[in-house]
Amino acid sequence: WDIELQKGSNRIELDITGTPDAAMTAPEHAAYLRENNFDNVYWQRCLQFEKLFPNENPLDNAVIVR
Repeated sequence: WDIELQKGSNRIELDITGTPDAAMTAPEHAAYLRENNFDNVYWQRCLQFEKLFPNENPLDNAVIVR
């Protein structure tokens, strides 16, 4: 986003909708977690939960930068 702020005090508010489930369970993210030793028992249990919004695709335009 391009945001133009005025001189002085500015307030920015964001309404974020949706869930991070698809981003968190995406194959790219799971691979990143495994490669960096963050793949643990807790994470494996989380992956077993039912997906509430299976049609979400938040990683369509995302890039993982290392």
